[in-house]
Amino acid sequence: MKKKLRAGINTTRANWDWVFPPPVREAYRELLDFDDSGVPEREDPAAIAAGLRGAEVAVACWNAVPFTGELLDLCPDLRIILYAAGTVKYFVTPELLRRGIPVTSAAAMNAVPVAEFVLGLILTSLKNVVPHHMDFLARGRAAWETDRAGYNGGCYKTRVGLIGDGLIVRRLLDLLRSFDMEVLVASDYFTPRDEEAYGARRAALDELMSLCDVVSVHHADVPENWNIINARTLGLMKKGARLINTSRGRMIDEAALVKKLETGDITAYLDVTHPEPPEEGHPFYRLPNCVLTPHVAGSIGGETARMSLFCLDELRRFLAGEPLLGLVDFSRLERRA
Repeated sequence: MKKKLRAGINTTRANWDWVFPPPVREAYRELLDFDDSGVPEREDPAAIAAGLRGAEVAVACWNAVPFTGELLDLCPDLRIILYAAGTVKYFVTPELLRRGIPVTSAAAMNAVPVAEFVLGLILTSLKNVVPHHMDFLARGRAAWETDRAGYNGGCYKTRVGLIGDGLIVRRLLDLLRSFDMEVLVASDYFTPRDEEAYGARRAALDELMSLCDVVSVHHADVPENWNIINARTLGLMKKGARLINTSRGRMIDEAALVKKLETGDITAYLDVTHPEPPEEGHPFYRLPNCVLTPHVAGSIGGETARMSLFCLDELRRFLAGEPLLGLVDFSRLERRA
């Protein structure tokens, strides 16, 4: 029988139990030798270091501690890091890069529920589901009457704008193919070939903000993208437009957004804010045209198993000497989420 590779775990107990449910853990045990009894309750570098000592494979998830030189010295035979979540920026260190240890990430799997969530918001916002609900709460039976001919909504020939270009945008573009909409993408990396492949059009940010009925923000959380949605760009939006943010709160100048929302001209759907949650008494809690969700767009509930199963498949590919589908390209890390 072939000897199993020694594995260590870099996450907390809650994430380990959640993202790697028992049937998935058993599948990992068929390929790896590991002891998960010492996975700490909280982010504990010393406990995680003890569990990674001598590891040839590191299995990681949210709340992983950085792979510092000291940590890597404890596992000199480390051959691969399997990350069952999205961004790897917070644990990738210069020493990890120097040693050339490959990292594979399930970011593409975490993009799936985000894209599905945004699609749901696009469709429900264009049918004004939340405003109708609020109207019924306020006016009861009288809210049944609405101007159907002059309705501000509906999906046919609607313009949808996506700001950014990454895994979530690409997944969302695939989903939007099923709808008769005009899709605009504001990104320097969206090429003419992409336009043809996805049936979408590249547009400048100002054009997108002024034309689209729905604008969805998907930029990476890097300083040059912070406050890209600001008083000037918000001022370009059409009356009745919808703004969706599932990226990070720092993409939006929230003080400027509050002023825009107070005019009643647009509706915002915010799954993220800065900070999270907004401070007590923040206007977001009282504005009827601000719809908040508590950062649930990404993998949640049973969706997290998709990420650990992807990493399991990556492990099988690694052991078979096959190309990895989620291999992180460190040269592009600076512009990724």
